[in-house]
Amino acid sequence: MRRWIEWILALVGAAICSVDAAFYWKYIPGPGTQHWPLSAFPLVEIAALGWLAAAGIALDLRPRTTLFAALPWVAAGALSPYILLAALSFGPLLIPAVIMFCAAGLLANRRLKRDALPDLTLFSVGAVANLIVILEVVKAIGGI
Repeated sequence: MRRWIEWILALVGAAICSVDAAFYWKYIPGPGTQHWPLSAFPLVEIAALGWLAAAGIALDLRPRTTLFAALPWVAAGALSPYILLAALSFGPLLIPAVIMFCAAGLLANRRLKRDALPDLTLFSVGAVANLIVILEVVKAIGGI
C-alpha cells in the first residue's frame, strides 16, 4: 500500500512541476530574441527535475539502490532555490512539489529500512548545486 502512496506523491509532484512550467512558458521571450535559449532554461529544468524525481521513486525497488533513491532528494533540493529566487512568480507553486518529493522519499526510506540522514545531505547538495547553475545562467544573460 505504501508503494502506491509513493507513486501518487511523485506523479502529482511531477505534474505540478510540468503544469507550472507550461503555464509560465508563454511569458518567456521566444526564439529570435537576445536571450532565447537561456530564458527557457529554468522552466525546462523544473519540468525535467519533476519527472526525474518521479522516475527515481518508480525505479527505487531495492534497499541498496543508491542512484534511484537519490533522485527525488536531489530534485527536491534543486527545486528549492526556485522557491526563493522566484518568490513573486512561480516559486511558491513549487512548494507542494518539493514537499511531495520529500514525503515520497521518506516513505521509500521507511519501506526499505534506509537512513534518511544521507538524503538530507543530497537535498542540500542539490540545492547548492542548482543555485550555482541558476546564478551562472543569470550571469550569462546579463542579469548580474
